[in-house]
Amino acid sequence: MNKKNFIFLLSLFLLNLIFRVNIIIATRNHIPTNFDINLSPKNILVGSYTGGRSHLKPMLDIAAILIERGHNVIMLSSGNYTPASEYPTIKQISMGPPLNIKNTRDSARLIVQAEFDYIILAKIFESSVQSYKSTYEIYKDTAIDNNIDLFICYAMFNDACLDVAHALKKPLPQALPSNVQEIGPIISKDYPPLTPELSNFMNVHERVLYIAFGGRFFTTTENNNKILQSIIEIINKNMIDGVIWALVMTSKNDFSPTLNLSNGLQVQTSSILNNEHPHIHITNFAPQFAVLNHTNTKLFFSHGGAGSIHESLFT
Repeated sequence: MNKKNFIFLLSLFLLNLIFRVNIIIATRNHIPTNFDINLSPKNILVGSYTGGRSHLKPMLDIAAILIERGHNVIMLSSGNYTPASEYPTIKQISMGPPLNIKNTRDSARLIVQAEFDYIILAKIFESSVQSYKSTYEIYKDTAIDNNIDLFICYAMFNDACLDVAHALKKPLPQALPSNVQEIGPIISKDYPPLTPELSNFMNVHERVLYIAFGGRFFTTTENNNKILQSIIEIINKNMIDGVIWALVMTSKNDFSPTLNLSNGLQVQTSSILNNEHPHIHITNFAPQFAVLNHTNTKLFFSHGGAGSIHESLFT
């Protein structure tokens, strides 16, 4: 064997040796990844202690997508929220009667009657704290009976939901890292349309103010009077030409019989509340997304609920 052949074969041997060593080292340092991901349908629990459409809807829009992808979703909340038209595939289990701020202690009413004080907010927690044990057992029994794999817990007064998920070692949706940008919100593809009455009203008014405070909040007679007086006066000044007010939790009895305008005139509230004013439409409930999505809606006076914020930003 001549010198050139020997050097060539030695080079091949050394390259093979180096390559083999690198493979062994890489194999030893390799952290195995389990690519056998379980893609079977999951049982998901959506839980809300407060209940109510404005609190549930953002979660149910996500739940509807999960159902489309083959997962099973159960909603656990107070009241009897049966959104058959919007979410016909979501099963509900009720915790009991719906929460009603008007039926709670007088201290809870202070949050909507007086200047806001954070100390008062602690009193709102009383009902959830007092019912924590029973609420915890309802969440736990529901999770076990339905073999729940994932919890989605509405944050407000809902510690029992989080605690049961932790106790059963079930995952919760996690916060995104700082290098991930959220794009949203997730909004239902279908929503209730305008009623013929609302549609007619909006089509003949080009600058509409929409007022709604969600399905849980209300205010005092004094504040109701101020709002009603204000909308009458801004209509008279042609700042807007139409108002839709969804009262929901507010009764027509929560207004004074008469209002004194700043120009000295006195108006009867009964005629306005009975929709005898041509530019003010009062209703107990309005299909909010459809109202906000109408091109003639220019302003939204809201209590700031998550569902309302999502819908107003989206439209």
